[in-house]
Amino acid sequence: MSRYENVVVAAALTLLSTASMSQPLAFVACPVFRNVPEMRGCWLTKYHDEWYYLGSPGGVNAKGSLPPQLKHRALVEGAVKPDAPRVCGGLVMEPVKVSALEPLDPLCNTVLGAEGFHIPAYNATTGIPDTSTMTPPPQAPYTDQDIVVDFYFDTTFLGIPSQLAIQRAAAYALASDAAEVTVRTFRGATRLSDGKLMLEREVIAQERARRIVDSLVDLGVAPERVHAAEHPSVQEGGPLNAPDLRSAHIVVAGFPEHPISRMIR
Repeated sequence: MSRYENVVVAAALTLLSTASMSQPLAFVACPVFRNVPEMRGCWLTKYHDEWYYLGSPGGVNAKGSLPPQLKHRALVEGAVKPDAPRVCGGLVMEPVKVSALEPLDPLCNTVLGAEGFHIPAYNATTGIPDTSTMTPPPQAPYTDQDIVVDFYFDTTFLGIPSQLAIQRAAAYALASDAAEVTVRTFRGATRLSDGKLMLEREVIAQERARRIVDSLVDLGVAPERVHAAEHPSVQEGGPLNAPDLRSAHIVVAGFPEHPISRMIR
């Protein structure tokens, strides 16, 4: 089993170990916008006659999940947070990954009034990372780095955390004078709670690789040092691990000798 397969398996086992404490769900439904005062509103969706809270405008969670969009169905992957109070009338999902799906669906256009609901103070924050959250400039001695870039379902769109991950990879490659920067991309599939399988397009791994490679080159990494390695097979997962299985990996390796490296040996 390769190092990358070990990482995927370990992540899956960690996530699955939390499943007994929560209710994993993966489903497709129309998002609904509730116009409450805080954060200019909140996002909900309804599945099997139950409401779920999906976030607030401008909100981003640790996995880079953005709120959905009206006129687009949403793929919701995650788990209900045990014992968490409802927000805007919906059960809280944590973790949660929300992907806006194509094509347009004009039926997904419902806006509700506040109806007395509010967002608790701890939810009314953006959570958007900025450059101040990035690590300090890389320093020798250098070691191989495996930097993860998360993707929404069946898209090459890069959320803010994914953009910052690519910037970190480029900064490390440039500071270390790395000889090899390998972009490993994948095609994922999500097994929904109703048993249906949602499969990403055949070309998505190639499209993601091209998007990341172009971004690295634009940030100054020499084109001849960047290589794409698209995974040939589909990686299928459930509500908790499917988002990780479609993530890309930027592997930075191959460093020249630095005086400080020789001194430490």
